[in-house]
Amino acid sequence: MDDKRERGLVPTLSRLMGMRTTKLHTNEPFDIFCVVADDEKYFRKRVLDELDLIIKQRQDVRVGVAAAGSVEELFNLAFAGNAGLPATMLLLDLALEHQKSLWRIYTSDVMYWMRQLNVQFPITTTGRRVDKDILEQCFDHYNTDGNDVALVLRVAGFSGVIKILSNVGDSDSTLFKHRLHEIQELIPDLNIQTPIVDEVMRKQGFSGVNVIPYPTRPLLSADTSGTGKEKKKGEH
Repeated sequence: MDDKRERGLVPTLSRLMGMRTTKLHTNEPFDIFCVVADDEKYFRKRVLDELDLIIKQRQDVRVGVAAAGSVEELFNLAFAGNAGLPATMLLLDLALEHQKSLWRIYTSDVMYWMRQLNVQFPITTTGRRVDKDILEQCFDHYNTDGNDVALVLRVAGFSGVIKILSNVGDSDSTLFKHRLHEIQELIPDLNIQTPIVDEVMRKQGFSGVNVIPYPTRPLLSADTSGTGKEKKKGEH
């Protein structure tokens, strides 16, 4: 784990898997930047191929798609993959059961990744820092699924769309809601966007038609950050 903490954003982004885009140069942000995270290469490729087919039919919008092969790559892409801006949409597999070590969440790792972006983890309404031992109780997770990953992304301030891809439909959320309640009791001033997951989609027979929205408009403007901050009333 110590070795992982020494890796920053640039090395990770330089070895991205499966970057697919509608333009040759990626130094400018896309209108829509979508990240696919699936531990099974077969399904990951199917989702990426389906998105490619839709992108080719949509000349009205600039779309970038990238695949994350670990929770570290997912965080890097989610917060800085769109030419330094956050992704607009994440498609997360529900069951991250293959090569579990790549998807386990350690608070110390998340804190390190967010420090590279000059973002405090977690974001609190009071701006205070939360003790590391409390954070480890809340967020260290060794048998991670897509809901757990989505939760930590929201706590870190990700404000884009998060969709879960599942072969079994929507999972029983009772345990997850209970865990979230316990976290909020330990960190009452936690600033977290809800819903944590915007939609659960069937992975079997996945179609990208509903992923790239109509009518097309940029989901993320160039002056929007991924820290979950909202504009005050009266601001434009």
